[in-house]
Amino acid sequence: MSSIDQAAEEKLNLFLLVRDATDPRLIRVNFDPVLVRLLREAKYFQELGKTVPDSLMRLYQKNDVYYQYTSKLDMMASQYNHIRSAVCEYSVCVYGTNYYTGAPI
Repeated sequence: MSSIDQAAEEKLNLFLLVRDATDPRLIRVNFDPVLVRLLREAKYFQELGKTVPDSLMRLYQKNDVYYQYTSKLDMMASQYNHIRSAVCEYSVCVYGTNYYTGAPI
């Protein structure tokens, strides 16, 4: 198995949605930048007429699918985070306490 195959397989097995490190109430898309770079390099190799390794070509053939999935997940995460942030603000107004900790505001 080539290093490209190993890197791609490892990155594709990661969770696509993860909790945001700065605010655990929110989520973010976890599509690895290494995969984005590999897909971009395959595109440029093709445009320049260079030979693309078979393992990279197999990954690049699904480029449109990856793009559609990550775009839709980005939109969904953005909407979820917006709702999640708004609900917390309103719940504070209604309850007068922090909904998560119970501490008065």
